[in-house]
Amino acid sequence: MPSDQNLTSPGSISIEGFYPNPFNSSAVVSFFVPTVTELAISLLSVDGKLISQLHSGTYQAGAHSLLLEGGNLAAGVYVIKIESDSGSHTQKLIIN
Repeated sequence: MPSDQNLTSPGSISIEGFYPNPFNSSAVVSFFVPTVTELAISLLSVDGKLISQLHSGTYQAGAHSLLLEGGNLAAGVYVIKIESDSGSHTQKLIIN
């Protein structure tokens, strides 16, 4: 599966992936946070418009996952965006 994930350096936030992708009703978004940090996690349309603010808050260092409910979304390509003070990371996902 090709990845649209931003290149990250060791010690940076990274989107580890989605399961399943493509998906119909829900998917798990996995990501890694190297240190305690404030994150905003959003679902965007492929042209960058905000669809939903999935979560905003403090995350502890380590691996995390977030359940994305997509049952009310139209089929198509979307983008997950994780933002922190150090930058943003994006990855595409597909809803069938």
